[in-house]
Amino acid sequence: METWNAMELCVADNYTVRFGREPQAESLKRALDFLGAVMQTLVAKEAGYGKIDDHKVEVFAPDCTPEMRIRVRLDEKLTRISRLGVDTTDEDTLLDLVGYLALLAGMRTRDAHETSRG
Repeated sequence: METWNAMELCVADNYTVRFGREPQAESLKRALDFLGAVMQTLVAKEAGYGKIDDHKVEVFAPDCTPEMRIRVRLDEKLTRISRLGVDTTDEDTLLDLVGYLALLAGMRTRDAHETSRG
């Protein structure tokens, strides 16, 4: 995980998040570090797998939209958590879960923006 920098968190070469002030609570600093790791994971997965909107293998589920694929992955992660619980070794599961939620939110925001531009 990134170490905390008072005013900015550099996630990747082209992605930097700037903050107006340094958070005081240690738990908030750790949460921001975790979110930085989520952002790094998303950027790395896009570099490895390509844009999420282009993921269309369409072998077993030709009518499955990118949003539906994300929802399935969320269901899988939540099922894993409900069956196995979460402990300190499950950071990848939590990173993936938060990442998929962020992607879903991004897709819904994009869709709402496109609908309003109509």
